[in-house]
Amino acid sequence: MLGFLHARKQQVDALLVQASGMFSKHNRLDLDFVPAVKSFLAAPIEHYRSHGRSATENELLSAEAQIVSAEQGINPLTGERLLTHRRELRRMIALKALQQCAAILRGDSAELAQRLAEGEAQLRPIVLVALQQGLLPPDFRHEDQGAIEALWSRLLKDASTGLAARQLAMQLGPHDIQLLLTTLLASAAAAPRTPAPDRQPSPAAHPEIEAPRAELSFSP
Repeated sequence: MLGFLHARKQQVDALLVQASGMFSKHNRLDLDFVPAVKSFLAAPIEHYRSHGRSATENELLSAEAQIVSAEQGINPLTGERLLTHRRELRRMIALKALQQCAAILRGDSAELAQRLAEGEAQLRPIVLVALQQGLLPPDFRHEDQGAIEALWSRLLKDASTGLAARQLAMQLGPHDIQLLLTTLLASAAAAPRTPAPDRQPSPAAHPEIEAPRAELSFSP
C-alpha cells in the first residue's frame, strides 16, 4: 500500500525543527542537553517504527544505547569505564547521536520532496490535457475536495488521460495525487490569461479600406 508522502514529509520536517532546537541547546552549553537529546530520540524512533523502517529504528536505538552507556560512565566507543571527564563524554556521545539522527531526517526529507516533485511533473501534462479537452466544467472549484476526487476519478477513466493517470497512481497514493492536483489547478486559476490578439479588419469586409499593394521587383 502506498503511503501518504505529504503527511510523512510534514512529520519528518517537524522532527528536523526539534533537532535544530537540540543543536541550539548544545551551542548554548545548556546543562540539560544530554537528557534532552535522549528524550528527543524517542520521537524519531517511534516514527520509523510506525512506518516499518526497522533498519533506521535499529540505528537510532543504537545511538540511544551509546548515550545510556556514557551516562553509566562507560565509553561506548572503547568499552572502558571512565573516572574523569564523564560529563564531556556524555555531551560528546549525545551530540554524535543527534548528528546521526539529523542526517537521517534530512535525507528522508529530501527524498520525500523529490518523490513529490517527480509526481507533480508527471501530473502537470495530465492537467494540461484535461484543460485542453474540456474535462473541467466551467464552474469547477479546485478548493472543493469532493470535486477534486471526482476529477481524478474521471482522469483515470478518460481515454486521453487514463494511461498516464494510472501510471502515476502506481507511484503515489490518491491523497498525495489529489493534493498535487489541487496545487496545480490553483496555479492554473491564478495564472494571468494571455489576451487574444487584435484582429486586423479585412479589406473584403470593409471596401473603404484599401488593401496594401505588393511591390514586386525583379532582378535583371
